[in-house]
Amino acid sequence: MKCIKQLVLIGAICLVSGLASVSFASTEAIVIDTTTSEVSATTEQEAEAEQEAEAEQILPSEANADTNESQSSEAETNEGEVEPILYNADGHPLIVSHNTTTPEDLKVALKYDKYLVGNDYIVLLNGPVNIRKGPSTSYNVIRRGQRYGKYKLIETVKGQYFKSSDTDEWHKIMYYSNGQVLYGYVYSGIVAVRQYRFDAAYKKILDMDNMIHGENVAHISNYKNHNGYPPLYLGKHKEDDRAVLRYQAAPGYFEANLESGFRYLQDGRLLRVDGYDEMFYHVTTFDTKEHYYVPKKYLSFDSQLANLSQIIVVDLSNQNEIAFEKQEDGWAVVSYSYATSGTVSEHKEPTDPGVYKAIQKKDKFLYLDDKTKEIAGYAPFAIRFNGGAYIHGFPVNFRLIKEEIVEQEEILDEEGNVIQERITTEKIIDREDPGHIEYSGTLGTIPLSHKCIRNVTSHAKFLYEWIRIGEAVVIIEE
Repeated sequence: MKCIKQLVLIGAICLVSGLASVSFASTEAIVIDTTTSEVSATTEQEAEAEQEAEAEQILPSEANADTNESQSSEAETNEGEVEPILYNADGHPLIVSHNTTTPEDLKVALKYDKYLVGNDYIVLLNGPVNIRKGPSTSYNVIRRGQRYGKYKLIETVKGQYFKSSDTDEWHKIMYYSNGQVLYGYVYSGIVAVRQYRFDAAYKKILDMDNMIHGENVAHISNYKNHNGYPPLYLGKHKEDDRAVLRYQAAPGYFEANLESGFRYLQDGRLLRVDGYDEMFYHVTTFDTKEHYYVPKKYLSFDSQLANLSQIIVVDLSNQNEIAFEKQEDGWAVVSYSYATSGTVSEHKEPTDPGVYKAIQKKDKFLYLDDKTKEIAGYAPFAIRFNGGAYIHGFPVNFRLIKEEIVEQEEILDEEGNVIQERITTEKIIDREDPGHIEYSGTLGTIPLSHKCIRNVTSHAKFLYEWIRIGEAVVIIEE
């Protein structure tokens, strides 16, 4: 009986191979049931159109590879029956099809739709990567993916095993070339898988919507410490146990007295106000549902959030963001795009997770050179949500026009010997604006900014024109 099953399986595989040769670029999955030798086809959702990024991304080492591709094995059930084996249209063992969708009751009504690579995609982070015709190094290289490239993720299949990554998983991806939709495979161990987490973001929004009731919402207001420095944490530290900095923060006390323990609550942090006394507002955080007592001087009710209608959700893990709008018949996705958050370095800070009020917007804000502290450039279409952190377009460095200034002329003695050398310095006399930068391949890859959320400039412009201060919230999600 087992021999008969094996013959049926071989015959089914041959049939699949024949089908795959006819439609190599198809996204159909072939289900092989070895108990009946019947073959059925299920068509996946059509691949979305992708606008390929200016710079793509990555190349892995193909060393330490097991030269044998992984083979599907027959798995018997308790009754001795063989489990169905799932293959993709190219005849490779299928692990999973990637097709992230929005919740049923969440509409998609896009008002901005540039650079849509797909709801599931990969990012090439480590250098040039070979894209092959199949899931092993025995297949031809059909394209060279460059660093920071992004490709729509279709499926994950079993293929050649690499010891260095201890996996035999490969990703089938989609891309465009000369107006054609093409498919290829990349090894999973050398790329990063990303997705737009519509479901998780939507749950956050519904939860917030239920907690907001008109006049009971305020935000921490201590931009540049204009309401005073909060006390040092535990009497000596400038950051608390959650790595939140003292600068531009307010103390959230655990009890209604100034001798109580506390944590720092960041500028812009949105809070539900549950009550108050002579010294404190009693508040609850929207994200962690924690209760604190905040001195009254640190809380602002300006542009009060009585009507929540717009939310921007930034996903730090996936380096992307989604904009939601409350319409007559419910919440809708109006845009989604790549985003780059803050990192940790000498002059940079990570973007703090939390729920923030959209505080103000500017057509641009100026930034300083990290070393000279001179004005170095600007970021266009800026929405401030936390301290000096903005959602904005790609930053633009000014072209600096400099002039040589003589501080001290050369001095010679009677015999013509130099006794004092000429001393000159450079002075910036003007700054030229080279114009907006629409896109960079680094967007949506790894954290790189000083604390802000960088966007494609056209997307930042859309958000800037779309957002209504007093109705909008920014959620930074880990």
